[in-house]
Amino acid sequence: MEDHYPTGIVQMSAYATSLMPLVMDGPARYYSSDGALNAAGEYVKGEKEGEWQEPQMVPGYGWTDGSGRYINGAKDGIWNYVYSNSLKSANEFYQNGKKSGLYHQ
Repeated sequence: MEDHYPTGIVQMSAYATSLMPLVMDGPARYYSSDGALNAAGEYVKGEKEGEWQEPQMVPGYGWTDGSGRYINGAKDGIWNYVYSNSLKSANEFYQNGKKSGLYHQ
């Protein structure tokens, strides 16, 4: 399935096994309004699963490019973020979707 911005640019493309209720299953890609790839990963039975790349807003720094993994729809393990200026990066540690342990910036 695909969804589009009012301009006609693709906003997201994904596979779904059901539309009512929506259950995505398979690869998914999300795009910004200028058509640039914004986030990508895979859904399994409606939950994010495996490796994902997705942005995150960090107050005072702006948007970052993040990458890490999901298990059963929850962030798990090390997530790496690179700020838009590429000069700084951060690592966050997650366990069952909650920040855990040390944070390195």
